[in-house]
Amino acid sequence: MIRIENLNYAYKTGAKNQKQALVNINLEIADNSLTALIGHTGSGKSTLIRHLNGLIKPDSGKIFIDDTEITAPKADLRRVRFDVGLVFQYPEQQLFAETVYKDIAFGPENMKLGADEVKRRVYEAAEMVGLSEKPLEKSPFELSGGQKRRAAIAGVLAMKPKKLIMDEPAAGLDPRGREEIFALIKRLHKSGMTMLFTSHSMEDAAKTAERVIVMDKGKIFAEGSVAEIFARGGELRKIGLDAPQVTIIADKLRALGYDIPPVYTVEQMLLAIRKIIGGKNG
Repeated sequence: MIRIENLNYAYKTGAKNQKQALVNINLEIADNSLTALIGHTGSGKSTLIRHLNGLIKPDSGKIFIDDTEITAPKADLRRVRFDVGLVFQYPEQQLFAETVYKDIAFGPENMKLGADEVKRRVYEAAEMVGLSEKPLEKSPFELSGGQKRRAAIAGVLAMKPKKLIMDEPAAGLDPRGREEIFALIKRLHKSGMTMLFTSHSMEDAAKTAERVIVMDKGKIFAEGSVAEIFARGGELRKIGLDAPQVTIIADKLRALGYDIPPVYTVEQMLLAIRKIIGGKNG
C-alpha cells in the first residue's frame, strides 16, 4: 500500500516567507484500490501526489510505497518512479517525439530494456488506452485532444507501474473524452492496478471511485466511501465543495415527498425514478 506518516511541506516564496501546503498528512491507500482525491483549487491535492513518487521532498514525515520508505536519504527514486506512474494534468503538453511510437517508447528505453521488449510494451500500452497501430506512426501533434491524452498515458503505462496516479485526468476534455478517460481508469483498476486520481468534480469522483479523500487547506478533511463522503453535503459546502448535482436533485425530490434514497450517480437516479414510476403504474 501507500502509507503517509506526519507529512509536512511548505513552499518557500522568499528568504523568510513560506506557504504551508501540506499539514501533518496521515493516510493509507490500499493496494488495488480506486481512490479519488478531491478538493478545491489550492487545497494541496497536486502537491501531495507529487510527493508519492519522489518529485517533491517533504520538510518532515515519511512515505512508504509497499515496504520501501521513499523519503529515506538513500531511497532509489529512479526505481520508485518506475513503480509509481504519475500522469500530470494536461500530459499531452509533454509529448515531444517525432512519432507517437517513439514517445511511448521513451520510458521503456530509459529502463534499458531490449528493443523487442520495448516494442512489445509500446503496442501493449497503446492497446490498453485504445490507440490502434495507425496513429503510432503519426506525429503526436496530428492527433485529436483525446488521442494525445491517451498517448501520453500510454507512455507511463509502458513502464508497467504497479500504481498509477493521475492529476485531473479529464481536464480540458469534451464530454466524450471525459467518459473515455474514466472508462480507461476503471479498466486499469480492474486489471489489478492501484489507481489514484485528483479531481475538483464531485460527479467524476462519485461515478468512478470506490473511495474518496477530501482535502482542505493542506489537510485531510475527510475520507471514506462515496456514500459516506457525499452524505456530508453540508460539511462539504462549508469548504467550497458540494455533492454531485444528481445528489442535490434527489435531496430536493425527497423533500417534496418522493421516496428516493440518497443517490450519487445518474444511473442510480434513473433506477430510483423507474422504481417510483413502476410503483405508481401498479
